[in-house]
Amino acid sequence: MTQLVAIAKVVLPILICAALGIFARKKEILSEEHNVGIQRFVLKFCVPCVLFNSCLDAAVTSQTLLSMALLIPLLVVCFVVSLHLRKKALPYHSLPLLLTAHETGMLGIPLFIILFGVENAFRMGVLDIAQAFVSVPVITLLSADVGKGSVKDMLRGIFTSPILIMGVLGFVLGLSGTMAWLDSLGIGLVIREVTSFMAAPVSAAMLFCIGYNFVLTKDNRAAVVRTALVYLVISAALCLVMQVVLGLVGEVDKLTRMAVLLYALLPGSYLAPGLGRSSTDHRVLSGACSLLTLVTMVGFCVLAIVST
Repeated sequence: MTQLVAIAKVVLPILICAALGIFARKKEILSEEHNVGIQRFVLKFCVPCVLFNSCLDAAVTSQTLLSMALLIPLLVVCFVVSLHLRKKALPYHSLPLLLTAHETGMLGIPLFIILFGVENAFRMGVLDIAQAFVSVPVITLLSADVGKGSVKDMLRGIFTSPILIMGVLGFVLGLSGTMAWLDSLGIGLVIREVTSFMAAPVSAAMLFCIGYNFVLTKDNRAAVVRTALVYLVISAALCLVMQVVLGLVGEVDKLTRMAVLLYALLPGSYLAPGLGRSSTDHRVLSGACSLLTLVTMVGFCVLAIVST
């Protein structure tokens, strides 16, 4: 009974928040513009504060750095594979972004916090930073190709991302000892309180938005399922390789393994459909993202049960 209560305490809030998002969409309680506004607020202000707080006190280990170093070349391989798949099997212009950028900011970090606490969010944050080294060039190339902004503008947009800036700032202040000095003056405590207050709505707000955005249609059903299955196979292979290599290097702590596992469970970037060349690109990749989000939520609930 005690275990069931512990599981319910983790899983039920997730399901209820997502269900409220679905309900809000169906009943038109919130418009699409309102939902986008919530997402922007959380991604621009709340998630960066979460990552900042976590990185301040991050116990950066060789395993954490290794997971970053492993992810970059593996995502490069995913990019090469996506180019081959795009020629015939999955002819969607922005497929490379779907396969090289997981939705860590909107989903990965908030979900990891639910299971393992704000203090461990940096473990997912470092994977987000690592994938930026691949996703930035991919986004730039795809955007320039479809005429949606210059390379300069796209690079400026990515590298001025509040998530990236606050994560790096947290690491620098924490590892340099600057934050400890500010804590001794009382200033650091105020900064922590403000950022903790800003970070509080992350999980509930993003789960609500996930529910709101969840839409599956009958259009291009076979193509959607095929794309999602290919994504899952590639993500599973990526996860397996990382877990094996981490294990070969030495004893790996549970949270590092869980971060890699949850990363692999995440859907591809929600930016991918918007960078498509055609309406087919948009419909298929949007459907694939929705289907993969469903897989993520089911997998996360299983992970929550196992971890409890």
